[in-house]
Amino acid sequence: NVTHTVELNALCMKLGKKPIYKPIDAYQGMRPAFNYNIRAPGPYARSMQHYYYPFPPVGPVLYHMELSIGGQQFHGKGRTRQAAKHDAAAKAIKYLQKEPIMQQLAE
Repeated sequence: NVTHTVELNALCMKLGKKPIYKPIDAYQGMRPAFNYNIRAPGPYARSMQHYYYPFPPVGPVLYHMELSIGGQQFHGKGRTRQAAKHDAAAKAIKYLQKEPIMQQLAE
């Protein structure tokens, strides 16, 4: 069972192009500096003895990967960096297989 990244590497070797992967941090700069040791505001402040978290819960982290091949860029997403890399490679394969030079190689 060949992964998309391995398949893409073989395809790029045939085309003489080099795939360049660049991870993109999904949550870069999204968390403000905040003092978590404050009490809840409003009339419940006296009755609430617990601290509270002022932001909604964050869902599962989604990794993003940018793939560049010969001036073309492809973006992949996944629950791990490797999954994001495979997703970007799969998108690149679909695009590259439509190129005329690939159709000539197939013949």
